[in-house]
Amino acid sequence: MLDQTADRFGEDLGAWDGACIPIKHWHFHRRIFERYRMVLPPGAFSKMLRRLQAGPSKDALRIGRNILTGREVWGVYVPDGLAERLLYIVWLPRQNAIITALPQSA
Repeated sequence: MLDQTADRFGEDLGAWDGACIPIKHWHFHRRIFERYRMVLPPGAFSKMLRRLQAGPSKDALRIGRNILTGREVWGVYVPDGLAERLLYIVWLPRQNAIITALPQSA
């Protein structure tokens, strides 16, 4: 029998206690699930945002930028089980706002 605080993959379900997704981020999380078939674990969204704010690194690469709108396309690594997965996202750095997740083939 499994421990009450772990799922069938051994993930600690206690990490979800008190976790919530603000309404302004629902679109992004729906796109992540729709396009990548994954749910970001608690804290992964905040970590991804910090990686974007820090600028280009081995974990976050700017792929393109639209000068007129200020939107940027980035490839960011986020946790997915025991590994990390590359997500393609669109964000507005001036407003510190993640807009959407692009399809994997983007």
